[in-house]
Amino acid sequence: MGVREYQAAIRQEKHTAIVAAALKNFKNKGYGLTSVGDIAVTSGVSLATLYKHYRTKDDIFEEAANLAWKDVAARYVLPDVRGMVLSDALKTVAQYYVATVHKSATRRLILLCMTPHGLPVQAGHYFYEAIIEPTRHYLQTIIQDHKLKIPQVEMQVRLFMGAINDMLIWPLMTLNLKEIPEESIDTVISYGIAAFEKHTR
Repeated sequence: MGVREYQAAIRQEKHTAIVAAALKNFKNKGYGLTSVGDIAVTSGVSLATLYKHYRTKDDIFEEAANLAWKDVAARYVLPDVRGMVLSDALKTVAQYYVATVHKSATRRLILLCMTPHGLPVQAGHYFYEAIIEPTRHYLQTIIQDHKLKIPQVEMQVRLFMGAINDMLIWPLMTLNLKEIPEESIDTVISYGIAAFEKHTR
């Protein structure tokens, strides 16, 4: 390894350490209570070195959150529902979606990104790209596979997802609930499924 390659490797190692330390601090203390100094101490680099990599705490937060959401997206593998009747397929996917958001790690990440100092615009983008959009596309595929003649199918799927978010996801976040009752989940999902199934009659 030449000098340039060695220097590049050391720089990347420090860069990675900073991001990992930032995410750890943000998750443990929140965005507001985490200082750039805290991140430097946890990562084992000096403040001077840290500022060679990032100009502001916001810059660090954005990259740390982006990497964390990429990890969420990589682990978000929707269940195989081939061969299921429509109602069971939709319910299986919807329940998996809700369960994923309810997971403590995902929930903490969403809450962190939704705080006033936690860049909420980026939070919505990350959440949409990592979880909402793949789920929406998958639901559309399921409906198309069942050859249903649903007018404005994309809009119907958006409404279905919107109902789940409004009734199940956001209350969990904003009200700091420990969990959503199983009967509430079934009720919301059943209403959505009924809207699709009326087109099969």
